[in-house]
Amino acid sequence: MFPLTIKDTDELQQELMNTPDLERFLQENEDHFRSSNITDALNSLLQSKQLSRAELANRSCTSEVYFYQLFSGRRFPSRNRLLCICFGAAAFTECVTISIVCPA
Repeated sequence: MFPLTIKDTDELQQELMNTPDLERFLQENEDHFRSSNITDALNSLLQSKQLSRAELANRSCTSEVYFYQLFSGRRFPSRNRLLCICFGAAAFTECVTISIVCPA
């Protein structure tokens, strides 16, 4: 479940740097961290947009090798790379939510 207000990475980092209690920080911000992995989110995106991995790699100016590594769990995309994938999929709302909730 997503929180009503989403904290960006900078806000979370600032809070983390200022907190004396890591467990409390994690409990209070649990909803701001993604519970499923990025591979599941990308697979859902491919299905909803009816795209192949090769099509999405091409549209997002990302190599197919890199996509294979993402889907196999060997690599994890940066926020910037996730946004490129979002633009390639023309799925701005879904991807912005994914990229905000996933760590940078």
